[in-house]
Amino acid sequence: MANYLQKDAELNGYEFEIGRSVEMNNGSMTLSYGMDYVNAKFKEGTYVPRINPRRHIISLGYAKEGTSASLIMRKVTSQSKLALNETPTESYNMLDLKVSQRIPIFYGESEMFVTVFAKNLLDEVARNHSSFVKDQVPLPGRNIGIRFNFQF
Repeated sequence: MANYLQKDAELNGYEFEIGRSVEMNNGSMTLSYGMDYVNAKFKEGTYVPRINPRRHIISLGYAKEGTSASLIMRKVTSQSKLALNETPTESYNMLDLKVSQRIPIFYGESEMFVTVFAKNLLDEVARNHSSFVKDQVPLPGRNIGIRFNFQF
């Protein structure tokens, strides 16, 4: 059984993203970089539990008419600012890829989107520091799939 009590805490951090879009080959290419970080301590000086570590996110995307593609790299640093009874979390890199195509159907009255995706292409063993079960259940490994989305 757990007993959760409210305590005074101070949280500070930042989140930003910068990016640039460039028109090329009748399409648009976008490159962006983002980072976020939170530092959280209780007033008596101990760390607040389950605070995610710093993340760096680089994204590259291209879109042209009904076709789009994106590649996203997430670098999550290790978390060693721990609360009582917390365990450290190792850093990891997560690489995701997605390609999507819009296909008109029913004489253009409706459309279908076909998306091929690959998540965690590097097949990293990764753990979400904010999860209560992070030590028992890692994030999913490599996941490759296809998705069909009908809009009518």
